[in-house]
Parts: sequence; C-alpha cells; structure tokens
Amino acid sequence: MAFFRALTAPEAADILKKIEIYHTTLSAISELDSFDHGQILWRTLRSLGYRVFSDFFAHIQRDDIIEIYDSSGFQIWRSFNFFKICSYTLEEIYCVSWLQRYHRDEEFTRICAEAMMKTADFTESHIFDGEIPPHEVREIASQDCLILEASHRWIGRLVAENSCDSPAVIVASACKVKGRDYRVGTTITQREQNPSLSN
Repeated sequence: MAFFRALTAPEAADILKKIEIYHTTLSAISELDSFDHGQILWRTLRSLGYRVFSDFFAHIQRDDIIEIYDSSGFQIWRSFNFFKICSYTLEEIYCVSWLQRYHRDEEFTRICAEAMMKTADFTESHIFDGEIPPHEVREIASQDCLILEASHRWIGRLVAENSCDSPAVIVASACKVKGRDYRVGTTITQREQNPSLSN
C-alpha cells in the first residue's frame, strides 16, 4: 500500500470515499440474478444516483468497456470488462494519476478532451457518438505494460437525481489488447523505490 500511504490525509480520505462508492455499486450488482450487462449498468447508475437516456442501453455492446467519470475527470466506476485490458492494481488505479499510468498520442488526447468537454454543454442526460477512431494507448508503468487499441464509441452526460450532486460523464469504448511493450520495463513500484529509473 505504498501509494496510499504516500497520500496526504485529505487525499487519503477522498480516495477511501471513492472506493466506498465503488464498493456500494458492487454490492448493488451482487443482488442481481443474472450478469446481464444492461442490468448491471442500470443498477450501477441507480446506486450512484445518476440517470441516462434509455437509448444509451441500445447502443452499448456486451464487450464494451463502460467508464464513469466525475466532474473532476476521476474514474469513479468501471465495468468488469475494464479489468480485461488493465494490468494495474486497484491501488494504482485510485492513487496514481492517469498521466503517470498511460501514454496516448497528443492529438488523440486533445480529441478525447474536447469530446469530454462537449458534455458540459448538456443540461440534461444526453449521449452522442464520440466519433473517436481507434488509437493506441500504452500502459507505461505496469507489470505487463499492455499496448491497447481503444475507440470511444459513445459519450454521455449523467445528471444526478439529487440536484446538489455534480454531473458525471459516461463513456462506452471498444478496446482490445494488442500486445506488451517489454521495452518499458519498470513498474510504478520500482520507480518509487529507485527514482533514477524514471530518467
């Protein structure tokens, strides 16, 4: 738990709150009789207190990776499919920033950021075709250093049932593992233990 221990007290409290939220959604999912991906997402949104247009469920596919981000851009929920294309630990996911974990071409980073910002213009639940073509995303500090091909298919704004809560963004992506980059060669933990490896 080196990364968690390195957090300040306020940061640690915030991370624990986010983990508790994720745990709450998993508890809600465990009550389902089947592992239908639509039911899982619907129950998750309900437990988080968000709503989305029902036609979003018509667009998602069984193999899609579903992610929910809060207003600060932090990933507060990810579907089980996410773990098929991620070799980071939960501690790393929660305690290490995305930029320290992944590399993506600057042009695609800009396109993704603009797509996310577009949802800020929505006043109600709404989804749109992300139109973000397949592109490469690399793990740069994991044990396996996976090379991924990702395409963000649908992006939407989630409106909180409680007007006091901030809106969130939901993303449905097609993603697959293309291979591993053995040239990277050092994990986050190894870099923390030996800073010279980051140079």
